[in-house]
Amino acid sequence: MSQITIDMLDDIAAGAAFLATGGGGDPHLACLCAKEGLNQYGPANLIAPEELSDDAFVIAVGGVGAPTTSLELLPSVDEAARVVEAYGDIIGKKPDAIVSFEIGGANSRIPLVASAALYFPMIF
Repeated sequence: MSQITIDMLDDIAAGAAFLATGGGGDPHLACLCAKEGLNQYGPANLIAPEELSDDAFVIAVGGVGAPTTSLELLPSVDEAARVVEAYGDIIGKKPDAIVSFEIGGANSRIPLVASAALYFPMIF
C-alpha cells in the first residue's frame, strides 16, 4: 500500500497551489498542521478508487468558506478526524476510505491528517 509521509507534504502543497490556481487559501498553515498530524499519527495510507467495492462508504473531507477565517481561529490537528468520527457515528458505520473534496491550498492536506489519525485509507 502506498503512503503519504511528512517528507512529501511540501511537494503536495506546491502541486495543490498550482492546481488550485490560488484558490483554497494559503497552503502554509495546512501544511504545518499536516506535518504535525503525520508526525503524531504516522503516514496516511492511500487506496486507488478501483480497489474499493461499488458500495464502499467514502467520506469527503475538507473545509468550506472563506480561508481567512482559519487565520482567526487556527485549526487543531485532530479537528478533521473528530468530524469524520462524529459523522460515522451519526450514520452508524465507519468509512471504507476518506477523500478530499477538492485539491485546494488547504483541502489537499486536511484529509491526510484524518486518514492518518483514524487509520482509514485515503483516495488520492
